[in-house]
Amino acid sequence: MKIDFQSLLNKKVLIMGDVGTGKTLLLVDLLKQAFHTFPEKTTLIDFAPSSQMIKGMKVGGLIEDYIEIPSNSNYLKPERVETPRLSAKTPDELKYLTKLNAERMTKIILNFLSEPRPIVFFNDISLFFQGEEGDLDLILKVLDTCETVIINGYYGEYLAKDLGTKVSKRERDLMDELSDAVDLVIHLKKKVLTLK
Repeated sequence: MKIDFQSLLNKKVLIMGDVGTGKTLLLVDLLKQAFHTFPEKTTLIDFAPSSQMIKGMKVGGLIEDYIEIPSNSNYLKPERVETPRLSAKTPDELKYLTKLNAERMTKIILNFLSEPRPIVFFNDISLFFQGEEGDLDLILKVLDTCETVIINGYYGEYLAKDLGTKVSKRERDLMDELSDAVDLVIHLKKKVLTLK
């Protein structure tokens, strides 16, 4: 399904769904349209880890793997993003990796807020929410600061196992709270697009 980026101007939009439902591809398509028309007004904040194959399915992947980022746009990303639920062997390790991610991502968001542009895209916001240091209020500040905000994030069962840490519950709860704060939720389910 094709969505016209112009129809989302001055809106706050959350794209969410399980692994393999097309969240990244939809974000990439909207981002290409924004870069075509408003490159100098657009920031991409990319919180995705490098892509991996898990149970025969591609997980993660940076936006720059899909499209070229214009030099006059703003591209922000941590130097490294951990994959806590996929990498950790113990509950303590999992919590430590979520903490590392949230701390690195917080720096990126604060950097953006020091010089915001009117249009911002977030890739993989749910990783920010896994750690207790991932503050929803910081994202709500971005929603208040920017004219157009388009965010994607994981929301499903495929990666729910978290070694009893409740990281997945926190992630899901904050995604629910974020969905209440935006104008439009695009919930992708098995390649079917449903709008709130």
